[in-house]
Amino acid sequence: GSTREILYNVISDGACVLLLARGDGPNRLLAERQVTKGYYWDCETRGNEIVAAYFPTARTIVQDTLAAAGLTPDDIALVVPHNVSYRSWEILLQLTGLAPDRLYAENIGRTAHVISGDNFINLSDAEAQGRLRTGDRILLFNFGFGASWACLLIEH
Repeated sequence: GSTREILYNVISDGACVLLLARGDGPNRLLAERQVTKGYYWDCETRGNEIVAAYFPTARTIVQDTLAAAGLTPDDIALVVPHNVSYRSWEILLQLTGLAPDRLYAENIGRTAHVISGDNFINLSDAEAQGRLRTGDRILLFNFGFGASWACLLIEH
């Protein structure tokens, strides 16, 4: 039972299902990084502190994921976001050197924040719209309750 707005994000009703398989498929995992800062377990009490930690930690996770794959921000064809807010993405893109025109932002206002489903709904919609090409390197970033930051790099 959460309210419809949490830490300045409108929460949407929605769900998604993922099918993962070993072997050949449309996307190949290049690198992943994740960090959880348990200190922030109480989101309501530590809300201001979480907001203050959000960008420095997000930048580090994105940079570490790129480094693990041996890539630079210029190598990324598409950034598939979580739908917290467009403004937060403008800031994070600037901090990480990722090109603003590579952000798939169409669903931020349309579907709002579907929690952990955002990235995969957005990836599916980007593919349906013809935004993905073979060989594209795609960055997916998410942040969640419990102060968990995560980043995936895949090759389409």
